[in-house]
Amino acid sequence: MKSIYIEKDFTAHIFNFLYSTVIFFLLLFSVTAFAQSYKIIVPDIPGIKVTAGKSVLISEVGSTLAFQFNDGRIVVGKGKDVKWSSDNGHTWKNGLPGNFDKAAIDLGNGEIISINRNTQLRPDGKYRVKLRRSFNSWKTTMTEEGELVIPNASFTVTGSGKRVDGFLFHHGLIQLPNGVLMATMYGNFKGDVQLCAGYPAELGQRKYHTIVVFSKDKGHTWGNYVHIAYDKMLGRGIPDDHDMLGKSIPEDRASRTTIVPAITMEGFREADLIQASNDDLICVMRSGGRNPTPGVNLFPTPLYCSRSF
Repeated sequence: MKSIYIEKDFTAHIFNFLYSTVIFFLLLFSVTAFAQSYKIIVPDIPGIKVTAGKSVLISEVGSTLAFQFNDGRIVVGKGKDVKWSSDNGHTWKNGLPGNFDKAAIDLGNGEIISINRNTQLRPDGKYRVKLRRSFNSWKTTMTEEGELVIPNASFTVTGSGKRVDGFLFHHGLIQLPNGVLMATMYGNFKGDVQLCAGYPAELGQRKYHTIVVFSKDKGHTWGNYVHIAYDKMLGRGIPDDHDMLGKSIPEDRASRTTIVPAITMEGFREADLIQASNDDLICVMRSGGRNPTPGVNLFPTPLYCSRSF
Protein backbone atom coordinates (compact mmCIF):
# COMPACT_ATOMS: atom_id res chain seq x y z
CA MET A 1 0.00 0.00 0.00
CA LYS A 2 2.85 2.33 0.84
CA SER A 3 4.38 1.98 -2.61
CA ILE A 4 1.04 2.79 -4.17
CA TYR A 5 0.76 5.97 -2.14
CA ILE A 6 4.34 6.91 -3.05
CA GLU A 7 3.55 6.28 -6.71
CA LYS A 8 0.46 8.48 -6.52
CA ASP A 9 2.40 11.18 -4.68
CA PHE A 10 5.17 11.03 -7.28
CA THR A 11 2.63 11.22 -10.10
CA ALA A 12 1.01 14.21 -8.46
CA HIS A 13 4.38 15.97 -8.22
CA ILE A 14 5.04 15.32 -11.91
CA PHE A 15 1.56 16.56 -12.83
CA ASN A 16 1.98 19.71 -10.74
CA PHE A 17 5.39 20.36 -12.29
CA LEU A 18 4.09 19.94 -15.84
CA TYR A 19 1.00 22.02 -15.07
CA SER A 20 3.12 24.83 -13.60
CA THR A 21 5.47 24.70 -16.58
CA VAL A 22 2.61 24.95 -19.05
CA ILE A 23 1.06 27.85 -17.14
CA PHE A 24 4.45 29.60 -16.99
CA PHE A 25 4.96 29.40 -20.73
CA LEU A 26 1.38 30.44 -21.42
CA LEU A 27 1.86 33.51 -19.21
CA LEU A 28 5.22 34.22 -20.83
CA PHE A 29 3.62 33.98 -24.25
CA SER A 30 0.73 36.20 -23.17
CA VAL A 31 2.97 38.88 -21.64
CA THR A 32 5.27 38.83 -24.66
CA ALA A 33 2.41 39.09 -27.09
CA PHE A 34 0.81 41.80 -24.96
CA ALA A 35 4.03 43.82 -25.04
CA GLN A 36 4.43 43.28 -28.77
CA SER A 37 0.90 44.50 -29.36
CA TYR A 38 1.99 47.99 -28.27
CA LYS A 39 4.58 48.17 -31.03
CA ILE A 40 3.28 50.51 -33.68
CA ILE A 41 3.63 49.03 -37.13
CA VAL A 42 3.55 51.72 -39.80
CA PRO A 43 1.54 50.46 -42.78
CA ASP A 44 2.61 51.07 -46.34
CA ILE A 45 -0.33 52.93 -47.90
CA PRO A 46 0.20 54.27 -51.42
CA GLY A 47 -0.29 58.03 -51.52
CA ILE A 48 -0.41 58.43 -47.73
CA LYS A 49 2.57 59.08 -45.45
CA VAL A 50 2.14 57.62 -41.97
CA THR A 51 4.55 58.61 -39.20
CA ALA A 52 4.65 56.82 -35.85
CA GLY A 53 4.74 59.30 -33.00
CA LYS A 54 5.98 58.82 -29.46
CA SER A 55 3.67 56.75 -27.28
CA VAL A 56 2.15 58.57 -24.31
CA LEU A 57 0.79 56.77 -21.23
CA ILE A 58 -2.50 58.28 -20.06
CA SER A 59 -2.73 57.28 -16.40
CA GLU A 60 -5.68 57.16 -14.00
CA VAL A 61 -8.28 56.73 -16.73
CA GLY A 62 -10.74 53.90 -16.22
CA SER A 63 -12.10 53.86 -19.77
CA THR A 64 -10.57 54.07 -23.24
CA LEU A 65 -13.61 55.88 -24.60
CA ALA A 66 -12.38 58.97 -26.45
CA PHE A 67 -14.03 61.93 -28.19
CA GLN A 68 -12.49 64.65 -30.36
CA PHE A 69 -14.08 68.07 -30.67
CA ASN A 70 -14.13 70.04 -33.90
CA ASP A 71 -11.53 72.40 -32.42
CA GLY A 72 -9.09 69.50 -31.96
CA ARG A 73 -9.43 68.94 -28.23
CA ILE A 74 -9.58 65.29 -27.13
CA VAL A 75 -11.16 63.86 -23.99
CA VAL A 76 -10.61 60.25 -22.92
CA GLY A 77 -12.26 58.40 -20.03
CA LYS A 78 -15.68 58.36 -18.41
CA GLY A 79 -17.24 60.50 -15.70
CA LYS A 80 -14.75 62.28 -13.47
CA ASP A 81 -11.88 59.92 -14.35
CA VAL A 82 -11.01 61.72 -17.57
CA LYS A 83 -8.04 63.41 -19.16
CA TRP A 84 -8.03 66.23 -21.71
CA SER A 85 -5.55 67.12 -24.43
CA SER A 86 -5.39 70.29 -26.49
CA ASP A 87 -2.17 69.45 -28.36
CA ASN A 88 -3.18 66.42 -30.43
CA GLY A 89 -2.58 63.95 -27.61
CA HIS A 90 1.00 64.86 -26.71
CA THR A 91 0.11 65.97 -23.17
CA TRP A 92 -2.91 65.29 -20.95
CA LYS A 93 -4.43 67.01 -17.92
CA ASN A 94 -7.51 66.89 -15.73
CA GLY A 95 -10.65 68.70 -16.82
CA LEU A 96 -14.43 68.68 -16.86
CA PRO A 97 -16.17 65.27 -16.67
CA GLY A 98 -16.49 63.57 -20.06
CA ASN A 99 -19.65 61.47 -19.84
CA PHE A 100 -19.66 60.73 -23.55
CA ASP A 101 -21.31 57.69 -25.07
CA LYS A 102 -19.84 55.69 -27.94
CA ALA A 103 -22.11 57.51 -30.40
CA ALA A 104 -21.39 61.24 -30.14
CA ILE A 105 -20.85 64.09 -32.57
CA ASP A 106 -19.83 67.74 -32.59
CA LEU A 107 -22.39 69.56 -34.76
CA GLY A 108 -20.52 72.86 -34.68
CA ASN A 109 -21.22 76.22 -33.04
CA GLY A 110 -20.86 74.58 -29.63
CA GLU A 111 -23.67 72.04 -30.18
CA ILE A 112 -22.77 68.44 -29.30
CA ILE A 113 -24.97 65.39 -28.82
CA SER A 114 -24.16 62.05 -27.19
CA ILE A 115 -26.57 59.12 -27.65
CA ASN A 116 -27.02 56.34 -25.10
CA ARG A 117 -26.38 52.87 -26.53
CA ASN A 118 -29.64 51.27 -25.38
CA THR A 119 -33.17 52.13 -26.47
CA GLN A 120 -36.43 51.35 -24.64
CA LEU A 121 -39.59 50.01 -26.26
CA ARG A 122 -42.65 52.25 -25.80
CA PRO A 123 -46.27 51.00 -25.66
CA ASP A 124 -46.86 52.42 -29.15
CA GLY A 125 -44.12 50.21 -30.66
CA LYS A 126 -41.63 53.06 -31.12
CA TYR A 127 -38.39 53.26 -29.16
CA ARG A 128 -37.27 55.81 -26.60
CA VAL A 129 -33.78 57.26 -27.25
CA LYS A 130 -31.83 58.81 -24.39
CA LEU A 131 -29.34 61.50 -25.34
CA ARG A 132 -27.51 64.46 -23.91
CA ARG A 133 -27.09 67.76 -25.72
CA SER A 134 -24.81 70.71 -25.12
CA PHE A 135 -24.88 74.17 -26.68
CA ASN A 136 -21.61 75.37 -25.11
CA SER A 137 -19.03 72.76 -26.15
CA TRP A 138 -19.93 70.35 -23.31
CA LYS A 139 -19.43 72.79 -20.43
CA THR A 140 -23.04 72.04 -19.50
CA THR A 141 -25.43 69.41 -20.85
CA MET A 142 -29.16 68.67 -20.82
CA THR A 143 -30.87 65.30 -20.99
CA GLU A 144 -33.36 64.72 -23.77
CA GLU A 145 -35.63 61.93 -24.98
CA GLY A 146 -35.70 61.15 -28.67
CA GLU A 147 -37.79 58.81 -30.77
CA LEU A 148 -36.72 55.85 -32.93
CA VAL A 149 -38.79 53.84 -35.41
CA ILE A 150 -37.55 50.40 -36.57
CA PRO A 151 -40.46 48.25 -37.75
CA ASN A 152 -40.34 44.57 -36.77
CA ALA A 153 -37.35 45.01 -34.44
CA SER A 154 -36.84 42.41 -31.71
CA PHE A 155 -34.91 42.34 -28.45
CA THR A 156 -31.13 41.95 -28.58
CA VAL A 157 -28.90 39.86 -26.30
CA THR A 158 -25.53 41.53 -25.79
CA GLY A 159 -22.16 39.90 -25.20
CA SER A 160 -22.51 40.49 -21.45
CA GLY A 161 -25.85 38.66 -21.38
CA LYS A 162 -28.10 41.71 -21.09
CA ARG A 163 -31.41 41.60 -22.96
CA VAL A 164 -31.96 45.00 -24.53
CA ASP A 165 -35.02 46.38 -26.29
CA GLY A 166 -34.58 46.81 -30.02
CA PHE A 167 -31.32 47.83 -31.70
CA LEU A 168 -28.27 49.45 -30.11
CA PHE A 169 -26.52 52.68 -31.11
CA HIS A 170 -22.83 51.83 -31.40
CA HIS A 171 -19.91 53.99 -32.59
CA GLY A 172 -20.90 55.28 -36.02
CA LEU A 173 -22.46 58.75 -36.11
CA ILE A 174 -21.83 61.32 -38.86
CA GLN A 175 -23.47 64.39 -40.35
CA LEU A 176 -24.07 64.32 -44.09
CA PRO A 177 -23.49 67.44 -46.24
CA ASN A 178 -27.25 68.14 -46.25
CA GLY A 179 -27.28 68.25 -42.43
CA VAL A 180 -28.96 64.87 -41.93
CA LEU A 181 -27.47 62.70 -39.18
CA MET A 182 -26.65 59.06 -39.94
CA ALA A 183 -25.94 56.50 -37.20
CA THR A 184 -25.05 52.81 -37.13
CA MET A 185 -27.00 50.34 -35.00
CA TYR A 186 -26.92 46.59 -34.48
CA GLY A 187 -29.48 44.11 -33.21
CA ASN A 188 -32.12 41.62 -34.25
CA PHE A 189 -35.43 41.48 -36.05
CA LYS A 190 -38.41 39.32 -35.18
CA GLY A 191 -37.94 35.87 -36.67
CA ASP A 192 -34.15 35.75 -36.25
CA VAL A 193 -33.19 32.30 -34.98
CA GLN A 194 -29.60 31.73 -36.14
CA LEU A 195 -27.27 31.68 -33.13
CA CYS A 196 -23.74 33.07 -33.15
CA ALA A 197 -21.40 30.42 -34.54
CA GLY A 198 -18.83 29.04 -32.11
CA TYR A 199 -20.59 30.54 -29.10
CA PRO A 200 -22.21 28.50 -26.31
CA ALA A 201 -25.89 28.11 -27.17
CA GLU A 202 -26.77 28.93 -23.55
CA LEU A 203 -25.76 32.55 -24.20
CA GLY A 204 -28.72 32.96 -26.51
CA GLN A 205 -26.87 35.40 -28.78
CA ARG A 206 -28.42 35.53 -32.24
CA LYS A 207 -26.40 36.67 -35.23
CA TYR A 208 -26.69 40.42 -35.50
CA HIS A 209 -27.84 42.77 -38.25
CA THR A 210 -26.12 46.10 -38.86
CA ILE A 211 -28.30 48.95 -40.04
CA VAL A 212 -28.08 52.74 -40.34
CA VAL A 213 -30.80 55.16 -39.26
CA PHE A 214 -31.30 58.83 -40.09
CA SER A 215 -32.36 62.01 -38.29
CA LYS A 216 -33.39 65.25 -40.01
CA ASP A 217 -33.81 67.20 -36.76
CA LYS A 218 -30.41 66.84 -35.08
CA GLY A 219 -31.21 63.67 -33.17
CA HIS A 220 -34.73 64.28 -31.90
CA THR A 221 -36.31 61.64 -34.15
CA TRP A 222 -34.71 58.68 -35.94
CA GLY A 223 -35.94 56.25 -38.57
CA ASN A 224 -35.92 55.27 -42.28
CA TYR A 225 -33.42 52.51 -41.56
CA VAL A 226 -31.27 51.02 -44.31
CA HIS A 227 -30.05 47.44 -43.92
CA ILE A 228 -26.27 47.08 -44.23
CA ALA A 229 -25.34 43.47 -43.45
CA TYR A 230 -26.51 40.23 -41.87
CA ASP A 231 -25.91 36.89 -43.59
CA LYS A 232 -24.58 37.76 -47.04
CA MET A 233 -21.23 38.99 -48.34
CA LEU A 234 -19.40 39.43 -51.62
CA GLY A 235 -17.35 36.43 -52.71
CA ARG A 236 -15.16 35.64 -55.67
CA GLY A 237 -16.80 35.57 -59.05
CA ILE A 238 -15.70 33.87 -62.28
CA PRO A 239 -13.40 36.14 -64.33
CA ASP A 240 -14.19 36.54 -68.01
CA ASP A 241 -10.77 35.09 -68.96
CA HIS A 242 -11.23 31.86 -66.98
CA ASP A 243 -10.15 28.80 -69.03
CA MET A 244 -13.35 26.87 -68.31
CA LEU A 245 -15.72 29.71 -69.18
CA GLY A 246 -17.75 28.72 -72.20
CA LYS A 247 -16.84 25.08 -71.69
CA SER A 248 -17.92 23.49 -68.41
CA ILE A 249 -18.99 26.90 -67.08
CA PRO A 250 -21.67 28.86 -69.00
CA GLU A 251 -20.45 32.21 -70.29
CA ASP A 252 -23.29 34.06 -68.58
CA ARG A 253 -21.77 33.08 -65.22
CA ALA A 254 -18.87 35.49 -65.71
CA SER A 255 -18.69 38.19 -63.03
CA ARG A 256 -16.06 39.84 -60.85
CA THR A 257 -17.90 38.99 -57.65
CA THR A 258 -20.86 36.98 -56.46
CA ILE A 259 -23.11 37.08 -53.39
CA VAL A 260 -22.34 34.24 -50.97
CA PRO A 261 -23.27 33.33 -47.36
CA ALA A 262 -21.37 35.52 -44.92
CA ILE A 263 -18.52 33.82 -43.08
CA THR A 264 -18.90 35.27 -39.59
CA MET A 265 -19.30 34.21 -35.98
CA GLU A 266 -21.68 36.96 -34.87
CA GLY A 267 -23.11 38.32 -38.07
CA PHE A 268 -22.21 42.03 -38.18
CA ARG A 269 -22.16 44.52 -35.34
CA GLU A 270 -20.38 47.40 -33.55
CA ALA A 271 -20.00 49.25 -36.83
CA ASP A 272 -18.22 52.54 -37.43
CA LEU A 273 -18.99 54.95 -40.21
CA ILE A 274 -17.14 57.56 -42.24
CA GLN A 275 -17.69 59.60 -45.38
CA ALA A 276 -14.66 59.57 -47.66
CA SER A 277 -13.37 62.62 -49.53
CA ASN A 278 -15.08 61.36 -52.71
CA ASP A 279 -18.41 61.23 -50.77
CA ASP A 280 -18.46 57.41 -50.55
CA LEU A 281 -19.98 56.19 -47.28
CA ILE A 282 -17.87 53.46 -45.67
CA CYS A 283 -19.15 51.23 -42.86
CA VAL A 284 -16.69 48.90 -41.09
CA MET A 285 -18.06 46.09 -38.88
CA ARG A 286 -16.72 43.42 -36.55
CA SER A 287 -17.68 39.82 -37.18
CA GLY A 288 -17.12 38.10 -33.84
CA GLY A 289 -14.71 36.43 -31.48
CA ARG A 290 -13.05 37.33 -28.22
CA ASN A 291 -9.40 37.15 -27.18
CA PRO A 292 -8.56 35.31 -23.93
CA THR A 293 -6.07 37.96 -22.76
CA PRO A 294 -5.82 41.67 -23.62
CA GLY A 295 -3.33 42.17 -26.43
CA VAL A 296 -3.19 38.46 -27.34
CA ASN A 297 -4.84 37.93 -30.71
CA LEU A 298 -5.06 34.13 -30.71
CA PHE A 299 -8.32 33.90 -32.62
CA PRO A 300 -8.40 36.74 -35.16
CA THR A 301 -11.67 37.37 -36.99
CA PRO A 302 -11.99 39.70 -39.96
CA LEU A 303 -13.46 43.17 -40.12
CA TYR A 304 -15.92 43.67 -42.96
CA CYS A 305 -16.44 46.79 -45.03
CA SER A 306 -19.61 47.95 -46.76
CA ARG A 307 -19.41 50.86 -49.21
CA SER A 308 -22.16 53.07 -50.57
CA PHE A 309 -21.34 55.00 -53.74
